[in-house]
Amino acid sequence: MFFGVASSQRHDRYLLALVFVVNFAPVTDVARLHIGALLLPSVKNLRLFGSPHAGNWNDILSVFRKNFPSKSFYEDIQDCPPCYQIYDIERSTEVLKEMGQESWVPLEQAIVENVRPFV
Repeated sequence: MFFGVASSQRHDRYLLALVFVVNFAPVTDVARLHIGALLLPSVKNLRLFGSPHAGNWNDILSVFRKNFPSKSFYEDIQDCPPCYQIYDIERSTEVLKEMGQESWVPLEQAIVENVRPFV
């Protein structure tokens, strides 16, 4: 979906409006959580949520515009609600620290790393 949004060629704006809110987790963080769940003795029978970033498509579009100014993107979606689905990630953050990572990868960095090859 990021490629279509980034290129502004393949997706109708209507499709973005269908999914207003976004919970996003950088793939490297999710991978560390999986490894931590397998290897750390302190992580037994726990559900680890790996969704540290909540927002909406307007947040993602602003990252695109800021980091790829020579490209054109959709205008912000009017009346796009904020994401209210926030997960308790305290234990997941502790597991990342136990795995040697100080904190979650910032949203902007994760988005740019994911779409740069396609833009």
